[in-house]
Amino acid sequence: MNKVDGHGTAPGVKTYSSCSIHALASCTSTARTMAAMRWLPFLCLAVAAAGSMLHQARAQADSKGFISIDCGYAGEMYIESDTRQQLQFAPDVGFTTAGSNHDISVEYMSTVAFKLFKTVRSFPDGKRNCYKIRSLVPGLKYLIRAWFLYGNYDGLNTTPIFDLYIGANFWTTMNMSRAAPDQFLFAEAMVVVPNDYVHVCLVNTGAGTPFITGLELRPLKSMLYPDASAKQGLNLHSRFDLGTGSKTRVIRYPDDPHDRIWRPVDTTAEYPSITTFRRVQNPNDDPFQVPTEVMDSAITARNASALIEIIMHPQPEPNNPSPGYIAILHIAELRILRGNAVRQFYVNLNGKQWSSDAITPKYLSSGAIYGPIVPDQQGTISISLEPTAGSTLLPILNAFEIFSIMPTTKVDTESEDGTPSPTPITNAGSKDGATTPVTNSSSESQGVCIGGSSCKKSNKLVLYIAVPIAGFVVVVSAAVLIFCLLRRKKQGSR
Repeated sequence: MNKVDGHGTAPGVKTYSSCSIHALASCTSTARTMAAMRWLPFLCLAVAAAGSMLHQARAQADSKGFISIDCGYAGEMYIESDTRQQLQFAPDVGFTTAGSNHDISVEYMSTVAFKLFKTVRSFPDGKRNCYKIRSLVPGLKYLIRAWFLYGNYDGLNTTPIFDLYIGANFWTTMNMSRAAPDQFLFAEAMVVVPNDYVHVCLVNTGAGTPFITGLELRPLKSMLYPDASAKQGLNLHSRFDLGTGSKTRVIRYPDDPHDRIWRPVDTTAEYPSITTFRRVQNPNDDPFQVPTEVMDSAITARNASALIEIIMHPQPEPNNPSPGYIAILHIAELRILRGNAVRQFYVNLNGKQWSSDAITPKYLSSGAIYGPIVPDQQGTISISLEPTAGSTLLPILNAFEIFSIMPTTKVDTESEDGTPSPTPITNAGSKDGATTPVTNSSSESQGVCIGGSSCKKSNKLVLYIAVPIAGFVVVVSAAVLIFCLLRRKKQGSR
């Protein structure tokens, strides 16, 4: 990258200067020429600075195609050496011309471990302010993640609420009151980018000044997350790694080459863990490619009278009152089954069979069952794993993700709205190896919880997915989403 500062001159300055002098030689007035010459150095510097900004904005992707932006940082590109990721971060100059840079309050500087989270860019003026990220591949699928740490940067001790948009499409609402001043929130979405650029916008809703701490873009293979298309994106509400027995082990790049963040949930009090030291493989046609570091552990039910169950209490956002929801359950067998041992189970949605066939996980092979999920008449979504009558072993679950559907284009006005089919796609294994097609469309609502009585709707624990990560807390997105693996008495065998 060319830089224009007190230590040198960008190569573009010499080229522009030579060209300008040649043009001035053709002028007939010596006085006018001399006057123009006096302004030339300033003009050259301005052009060089603009060229440097353009170069920076267009050349920010690293060798992996990752784009990482430190918002509010005014220095030079750096590598975050305090983490395993060793990610390369660029300052946000050239990506936006609005807003102002701030350091977080001195009182939080020592408690924030990473350089990325020590600065913010705030937008006190205007209703809508955007970052424009260039040099993308049109039609490619990207993971977009935005980070926020308030840190009392403005000295007001007042956390704002504001909206995020990807282009013209609503993404989510950031409610910073959900985290302490030295805690972090992030929002993540998977979208197909139609152009060679994308706008990420912060919109002032009258509840405080919007700000942002960091922006990340990660290119994804077209085959990954097939529900993310040109017409709809996926807004992350949860992504959990189960059975790790840890509260702090977080998996992301380099273990996950796509830099998804897999957060642990310690459920050992209710669900035994199953682990392996062997590598869990991804099939060639795997649409999710979950890393072995996530798939090498799982939870199972404690006994046949208790189910693994995920309970959701949907609470949609005002700007997206009727979103659809998609669940992805990641499953792999981690044990060699001896003799007549059989692990086989059904996946139920709201008490009714969701998977058309019983699931038989494959040994050390990553699989998934995924599709639309809809609330029952009480507004609750329940996903449960129930052993078949012939199964000698209890169900297992390695990881799961839940997304809401976000419209991503207004160009094509042809609607695909409607009530989604509750039939999921299965590639986790079945009695005959068959898979079932799915109808993708909009559903109606969302929210969730982890462990025992906290899942009771009458006494719902509003947890907002607060999970400690290396000394800080990440709180997912804007939905009222609490996660719960609830033990429930089996209703009866099939």
